[in-house]
Amino acid sequence: MIETLSFYLLFYSHMGKTNMGTYRVGSNVDSWCTKCKLILAHTIEAIASGVIKRVQCNTCKGKHQFKDTKPGESSKKSSPRLKSEKAPRTRSKAQDFTKLLQSRSVDMAVAYNIRTQFARGDVINHSQFGFGVVVEQKDVQKIEVLFESGPKILVHARG
Repeated sequence: MIETLSFYLLFYSHMGKTNMGTYRVGSNVDSWCTKCKLILAHTIEAIASGVIKRVQCNTCKGKHQFKDTKPGESSKKSSPRLKSEKAPRTRSKAQDFTKLLQSRSVDMAVAYNIRTQFARGDVINHSQFGFGVVVEQKDVQKIEVLFESGPKILVHARG
């Protein structure tokens, strides 16, 4: 009996069951299979920032996102967030937008086009979102623009 128990402990420790923090690509983990509709053994295909992202079912070979519980059930690992943990908002996005737009001229707004390159502080006129102010350049071809409805990530400088 002890030999069987030690075999299972050794077997499951290699699958990442006893060491919760040692998941690696290629190791096995229990996950909800979206095709089989059961929690089954899966092989880990992708991990990002220490979090399992993608798995492959060892039964049906289906590939999908990692889900540690059945849909509709809460995860054992996560605890419900308390309202006191949430950071208080000092002002709304609409107030930020109006404050940014006050110091700039709407007459100088440039019509948005993915081929045009924009810089921080530029005022743009988007056909769907209206007037907006470029608040950040995310990378070479992406900018964050604050519109009255809220921030949006847009592509620019293509072509």
